[in-house]
Amino acid sequence: MMDVKEALQFLNNVLWDEARQGYRECVGRDYVWFIDNFVAWIVMRKYDPAKAEVLERNFKSYDNYPYGFSRWCILYGDTENFTQSPKVLPDYMRYADLVALQYLYHWYKGESERAKLMYAYLMNMLVKPANFPGDAVFIEDLATRVGYKTFTDETYKWILAMGKPRPEGHTLYKLALLAMCSMRHNRFDVAKQCLETIGKFQVGNPQSELYRNGDPNLFPENPLIEKGGIKTEWWNPDYGPKPPWLETKANVETTCLCILAQTEYSEGTSIWPSVIPWLLIGTALGFGAGYAFGRKKS
Repeated sequence: MMDVKEALQFLNNVLWDEARQGYRECVGRDYVWFIDNFVAWIVMRKYDPAKAEVLERNFKSYDNYPYGFSRWCILYGDTENFTQSPKVLPDYMRYADLVALQYLYHWYKGESERAKLMYAYLMNMLVKPANFPGDAVFIEDLATRVGYKTFTDETYKWILAMGKPRPEGHTLYKLALLAMCSMRHNRFDVAKQCLETIGKFQVGNPQSELYRNGDPNLFPENPLIEKGGIKTEWWNPDYGPKPPWLETKANVETTCLCILAQTEYSEGTSIWPSVIPWLLIGTALGFGAGYAFGRKKS
């Protein structure tokens, strides 16, 4: 699994911008986004309350304030300000992040039957690629391949030229969200699988076959510059060449969400005694008959 202490050091020693009093998105990008720092604030409320106060004081100064608040506030149970996923996108059930957040909403509202339905959708998105170097699970939703089976460089040129939705690969933050939902759903076995996979994407983690020695391809002069951070995604080579827009850097948002999930698993939370029974609805749920294109961001 991931090392939370190393992840916190990555945030504070590598991504902290002293002048802006906030976290930069990732190595090489100096944007100090509100959405990133809001999730970091949730993390720091536990691990560094003084830093959390600094972040809160500076919220309005961060880029793109207040975008992201109505999305991530559900992580600490704010059902009043959370924008429910059906209002974000009518076909939200095809996107694991929106389903997971809607699960949390129903869980906090005590709507167990609706939460069960959301969890069934999530479990039908869980895959275990045979070609991954090591045992791992991933989320595959509509955003993973945006409806394509395989890709070529010509496909990517067409996608860019036509402004079509871009595939994002298997993102790690969605695994973190599934882990959070699984613990509330009394499926600690699933949470464990998710967190073990996440650990394989922590830069410098001895358990990571991919990144234990850092990322010499992306950072040849300092392969371990992201040490402790969580890489954003894994691109399955069976799909074709990696998309040119996927840098696969370790960033604030992914690292913080993984910290939250790992912390709940390692230390327990006040919500564990009141988990709801888990029930898989059946194989009828999942992707549906076809794919829809043009996912929007709110």
